[in-house]
Amino acid sequence: MIVFHGHTHYYFNADMTSPNINFSRINSHLYSIHAPSIGYPRNRNAVEICRQVPAVQPSQGYFVERHIDKIVIKGYEFNPNVNDGFDASVPLRTYIIGLV
Repeated sequence: MIVFHGHTHYYFNADMTSPNINFSRINSHLYSIHAPSIGYPRNRNAVEICRQVPAVQPSQGYFVERHIDKIVIKGYEFNPNVNDGFDASVPLRTYIIGLV
């Protein structure tokens, strides 16, 4: 089972300071996937930084691919005005869950 959840709205790069924040294996049958915000991702550095609204509003989310032997979860920036915008060939994060 894969649980997609949010609430914190942290950017994908939050895993640089908290390695398991975006993707973690809870047990052999349960995975936790944190979803950033489509409308208002936040920075983890400090509370005050989290309250700042960037000039260009980011929008981050996932595409999920189901294969015979695995599930591939790719995280992207969707706003075309952020970091050169959406590019399907370059995900910000990729997580792979093998299927038995």
